[in-house]
Amino acid sequence: MMKSLAWNSLKVQVPLRVIRTALVLGVIAVVLGYMTAYKAALKDGQQRVAESLSAMTYTASIAAFTHDYPMTQDVLKGLLQNSYVCRTHIQSDDRLLQAELDKPNLAKACERGIVIDLYSPFDANHHIGQLRADIYRPAIQQQAIASAFNETIALLLLLLGSTWASWRAIHRLLTRPMLNLATQVHTIKPGSSQRLNPLIQHQRNELNRLTDDINHLLDTVENTLSEERRLRVLIEALQHQYQSIFEYARTGIAMLDKQGRCTLANPAVAKMLHWDLLVDGPFCLWGAWIKQTFQDEQSFNNLVTSAIDTGRVVASDLPLQSINNQQPWLNVSVSSHLPSGGQLVECVLIDISERKQREDATRYQAEHDPLTHLHNRSSGITTLENYLSGGLSTGALLLLDVDRFKHINDTFGHAAGDTVLIQIAKRLISAARAADVIARMGGDEFLMGLLDTGESSNLSRILERLLNQVTQPIEILPGIWQCIGISVGVALFPQASLDIITLMSHADRAMYRVKQAGRCGYCIFDGETFSEIKLRILPTTASI
Repeated sequence: MMKSLAWNSLKVQVPLRVIRTALVLGVIAVVLGYMTAYKAALKDGQQRVAESLSAMTYTASIAAFTHDYPMTQDVLKGLLQNSYVCRTHIQSDDRLLQAELDKPNLAKACERGIVIDLYSPFDANHHIGQLRADIYRPAIQQQAIASAFNETIALLLLLLGSTWASWRAIHRLLTRPMLNLATQVHTIKPGSSQRLNPLIQHQRNELNRLTDDINHLLDTVENTLSEERRLRVLIEALQHQYQSIFEYARTGIAMLDKQGRCTLANPAVAKMLHWDLLVDGPFCLWGAWIKQTFQDEQSFNNLVTSAIDTGRVVASDLPLQSINNQQPWLNVSVSSHLPSGGQLVECVLIDISERKQREDATRYQAEHDPLTHLHNRSSGITTLENYLSGGLSTGALLLLDVDRFKHINDTFGHAAGDTVLIQIAKRLISAARAADVIARMGGDEFLMGLLDTGESSNLSRILERLLNQVTQPIEILPGIWQCIGISVGVALFPQASLDIITLMSHADRAMYRVKQAGRCGYCIFDGETFSEIKLRILPTTASI
């Protein structure tokens, strides 16, 4: 670890990077300098050969014009004095003068060189021949290499000197002060009052400003840490408070993920859901807990889906699975949140079982007769109206009136009359089917709605069974039995009407026909005519 820190320190890395940069730049500069010097030397050699030819051009023109062979030899020998020339050649256009000289030891390495046209000394437009000097390239290359090497060495020494001077300046102006600052910063503990000492030699440059900025940052860190400590204490107190509220709240709180799994719940949830668990802190649920808890699993899932889709709080009253023949109810409020971890659904559960029981009791009292526990007038009529509004099947509306009920009350008292009404209500329920509607209209009058009666023969059988059961003896007082008759008026629907008031009017007329005919029977109105009245004779020994 210490070796790694020492290797990565500025004291080591700055010189290494300066040297590495200098080496890269030096190599590039040396290569470019060498190539430049080499090309310049080659060009210079060729230029010197061209100058030698240019100097001999006039003499060579005279020799070619006069065909003076000795002068020609002097010209060729003069050109061979140039170290870069290995062969010379002159030739006149009339072929009368043609000569060539070379350096025997260099003849094989000669390259065709520079050719100059010769013109008459007396007529500049009259071409008389050519003068050629072949170049010995190895000599030029050797001279170019020597010149380039010397220049490269000088450039390399200059780069090394510049690199060393740059490193010294960087070390003195930057590396050493930065190492000093780093050492001081390393010894300062976060949140302490210790600060960096000012750099005396750098009071007017960026390092002094850096020192001031670091000290300002340390001040900020100290203040921030102090504030953070204060906030941490406050947050811990709030967390403890919220945790206590969550754990001891009487309201159930549950957190669900998008798949409906309960990831967190408080003990009140277990109590409300009537689980046989000893829960004294937050817990989570997996598996099919929704199906095991609610009567209608889909209703709860719809609440969760609606909360996620709309982003609003969605609430509804939901029944739980029955426990010991009791029906628990919960008010469920669902809201959706999007924390960084993903979709989260919050459920707030309130036990409303007692409220539901009160509501059901109030609704039952409002819709039922307190004596017979049948539908009362308003509830019975409303139930039948809802059925008639569908208009999808046949049926019959019955109005039933207890025969000579006033005589029962006057003779045996109101308690006996109540007993008669209760027993008749029970027998009506026994004779009716599950789908039929039975209501007490008031006093000794009842309403029945026979639904889906089908053929008229079915209706007759139902009415006969009804009369048979109702007219059985009733013990109105201890030891006193009486057979009670009822008069029944029947209106068929939809033949007579689909309006409840109209049907009741037709049934009432049919019922009075029965009473006028002698009581204890039934009469049917089919929308056009009243049927024959069917009467039932009660035993004289037990009738009134």
